Amino acid sequence: MNDFDGIAWCYDPLKRLIFGDTLDRASSHFLPKINPGARILILGGGTGKILQDVPDGVHITFLDKSEKMLQLAQKRPQKNVEFVNADFLNFQPPLKFDWVICPFFLDLFDSGTLNKVIRKIADVLVPGGELLVSDFTYRKSLLIRVMYVTFRIVSRVEARKIPPILKSLEGSGFQQLDSITFLNGLVFSCHHRQVSN
Repeated sequence: MNDFDGIAWCYDPLKRLIFGDTLDRASSHFLPKINPGARILILGGGTGKILQDVPDGVHITFLDKSEKMLQLAQKRPQKNVEFVNADFLNFQPPLKFDWVICPFFLDLFDSGTLNKVIRKIADVLVPGGELLVSDFTYRKSLLIRVMYVTFRIVSRVEARKIPPILKSLEGSGFQQLDSITFLNGLVFSCHHRQVSN
């Protein structure tokens, strides 16, 4: 499930064709809030475009399940990045993270798996750790339906529709501190803090 190896080569051009630079802007919007010296985990960072916008002076663990996506990310200029090819639910980091960043990652999972992923995020964060999420909103849209059908076929994406990401985060002890929407509310970016684990 959730195998992006087959489309890694065309992922960025396809994303630009459909959404312009909106998904990149959403992914990067709250990155300036990250403090120097922070330990960051980027989940499902794909081709690594987000790396160019991460502030200097931080320690990054970049995790992606797709080996091909990871290879593309490794070709980008490096900023103290450790690349990890793994399924997040099986990932056992030696240290906890100050920040976890999920750029269009949480929408890949059905509701049951999403809750497991969010619990795992809570486990890998330091107490009071912070979470940046950019994703599609939980609403009906023809574009989103077509996108999910396409990605189920070409990448075996687990989710059949967008799961209730924000509701799941709130129910798992994350407090939303800030948010912004793009594309008339179709895309969001938000900043959360873990208030209970």
